[in-house]
Amino acid sequence: MSKLLLKDRINKLLTSSDGPERIFYYSGSYKLLKAGKPSEITTEEAVRLMQAGCKLVHIVEDARVWDSKLDAFTGPVPSYPILPEVPQGTSVMNITCHFPAEKAAEIFIE
Repeated sequence: MSKLLLKDRINKLLTSSDGPERIFYYSGSYKLLKAGKPSEITTEEAVRLMQAGCKLVHIVEDARVWDSKLDAFTGPVPSYPILPEVPQGTSVMNITCHFPAEKAAEIFIE
């Protein structure tokens, strides 16, 4: 292994352990878990973190309700709008939950 390749691998190990592992997108903004609580961050900061290898967790709440007469769920089907600022190659996990998105993000603390 060349010195340059070894230096690159060591640098990746050191820099990846310094930053957050993942950021969240829900309710129209990016959040980062700080001191066990989701804190809103700017789009620019989110892009910088994703470019540094941070994973994105995109959470959407499924607010449909069951209609017994129709025997089906009614309401808008949850979707994941394309976030144009997300850098290509970013690892994105889409999560649909049947409770507030804030609660879903807090699950990642544990």
